Amino acid sequence: MVCPHDRLTFYASGRYWVFLVDGYSEAWFTSSLDNSNWNSPTNIGAMYGTAADTTSGNLACWYDPTTNQVSYVRTDASTQSIYYRLGTPNSDGSITWAAAEQTALHATGNKYCWYPVITVDSNGYPWISYNYYTGSGGGDAYVSTSTTNNGVWTTAGGYPYKLSSGNNEYTCSLTPMASGKIMAVYGTYSPDEILARIYDGSGTWGAESTLATDSPDNMESSFSVVAYNSGTYCMLVYVTNEGTMKSLTYSGGSWSAATSFSTDTQMPYTCPTTTYDPANNKIYAFWLKDSHDPNIYSSTYDIGSGTWSASDSVWYTDQVNFYAYVDYPNDINSYYQTYNNVLAVAFMDTGASQYYRIRSVYQTTPTPLMNMYSLVALGAVVTVLIYLVVHFARKTRKKR
Repeated sequence: MVCPHDRLTFYASGRYWVFLVDGYSEAWFTSSLDNSNWNSPTNIGAMYGTAADTTSGNLACWYDPTTNQVSYVRTDASTQSIYYRLGTPNSDGSITWAAAEQTALHATGNKYCWYPVITVDSNGYPWISYNYYTGSGGGDAYVSTSTTNNGVWTTAGGYPYKLSSGNNEYTCSLTPMASGKIMAVYGTYSPDEILARIYDGSGTWGAESTLATDSPDNMESSFSVVAYNSGTYCMLVYVTNEGTMKSLTYSGGSWSAATSFSTDTQMPYTCPTTTYDPANNKIYAFWLKDSHDPNIYSSTYDIGSGTWSASDSVWYTDQVNFYAYVDYPNDINSYYQTYNNVLAVAFMDTGASQYYRIRSVYQTTPTPLMNMYSLVALGAVVTVLIYLVVHFARKTRKKR
């Protein structure tokens, strides 16, 4: 769970869901009704590479509340492929799959498809972005889409499509916007930049725009993107190479200048994750600061006023159970948007036994309500620990 745009957690059918990777190259999903009792994890399939590589953003999912369907993508180095599947999450914790797992992309020779990200456009069609590594440089940012949306992957004509102008790109965030448009945001190194292109919904990708030139060298996960106002606007939040937080907004065909909303120097490997709250007309940014800091920090963007709240607010703290070593402070995900007034943040740390654990946090605005957790065993060795602290986003009533 490395990149914020992997979106590995969501709320559906009255349950809290988390997709995850164990330490032994296998992908799983689990869910809970009450945040205390979790279903035994269900295996999805093998992942890319060794145990160490499974934390590298090679599993991603997307939940569409309009259709109550979830899509996932995963990589497997043994086949050099990206696999795709579509299903409906059920109230008993199972997923009814629309079709067998599909091979969406396949590489041959000394080439690999890495770091997949998936989204679904406003017309219901899936899109996958990925890093296409050809054996030199950092790889290229590519995107592909399907002409079918029933769980069977049928690659559209003209795809896969190369987004990037260079070959030093890593992951690419895909954000659905109104009228079938897709915002693609991706990072480069040498130089360290964040770039973007938008698909117009009718067959054409726009020109490449440079959004930031002060991003750190972990640009593949140093940013997070959400659309808002029915998909007509888009916001990018990123951390700079000095560790500060900035945001930009997209509207009317162009991006705004960057605005700083956190001047406290974070760790350069800190990565924000963002969530859109349509009921309260807000965007929340969350981040981990330091591998020895037991806090999740947050800032809130009020869409109506166009301003950020005071930064570095402690959204959640666990002085006792938050182990001193977090694998990396970029191991954080959050819901793409609030669902049924519920919001969760999931992050990974390593416990005393050095096993990877997923901790999902959800809270009641504006302060924590409860801290509940349970153990989920993946076999005899690997343990995933899921923490939840509830967050219900209450709609604010206007005064008469």
